[in-house]
Amino acid sequence: MPGDVVFFSFSTVSADPFSMPHLGIVVDTFEWRERKRFVSIEVVNGEIRRLVRSHHDVSAFCRPDFNVRPGRTLGSQTGIVFVSAAKVKPGARGRDILNVQLALQRVVDLDDHVPALFDDSTRVAFARWQRLTGHVGDDANGIPNRNNLERLGAESGVFSVVD
Repeated sequence: MPGDVVFFSFSTVSADPFSMPHLGIVVDTFEWRERKRFVSIEVVNGEIRRLVRSHHDVSAFCRPDFNVRPGRTLGSQTGIVFVSAAKVKPGARGRDILNVQLALQRVVDLDDHVPALFDDSTRVAFARWQRLTGHVGDDANGIPNRNNLERLGAESGVFSVVD
């Protein structure tokens, strides 16, 4: 069916016919019933090609079961990483903190931190970033708020903020 991943039983590297077989995506099955042929999109010798293939070329077809795929959240459907502003605070643990740490690694140095824990090193790095973005005094204390989380996410390109 269109959208299936097709695993081919041959290599597309002419210099090594025994190299790893490749795969493609089925885009049309117009001749499947009569002639067991289909159209796929593949990369062959470094070029993207649309090719008519026979069932003889196939090791397997597969299709993910989209009804049981993990995650029904907006982020898992769009590929955008979301961070909950309410969950990002000193002492907190989890994926939201890890994404903030990844963003901090892109914009300032973040050394000797515990991954996925908003520890003192993370707070110091956050305060450094706050100062770099013009915050002073109590506004550069390393404690995130929604506004500076949104700015960090946008400037780093790592995440967007929800809540």
